Amino acid sequence: MPAFDKAIPIVRRADVFVVIGTSLMVSPASNLVRYARPDALKFVINPDQPFNPYDEYMADEFTHIREKATIGVETLIDILKEHCK
Repeated sequence: MPAFDKAIPIVRRADVFVVIGTSLMVSPASNLVRYARPDALKFVINPDQPFNPYDEYMADEFTHIREKATIGVETLIDILKEHCK
């Protein structure tokens, strides 16, 4: 991931952090989730289990939308609309 260093400050400022279509098992991109603010809303859109079993603590921080990206993004939009009411 050539822009990893540039992505870190963006992730640290985000109110919402979304990971789409990855297993989160490939470094260095998988490490980007560790930079999300503790109070940020965090989502993973992936029909499969996205977390390494050793990272169970991270799974608790994320809402897992078990859909393919096209459907999952629509679900995410609905969730965020409800959250922002």
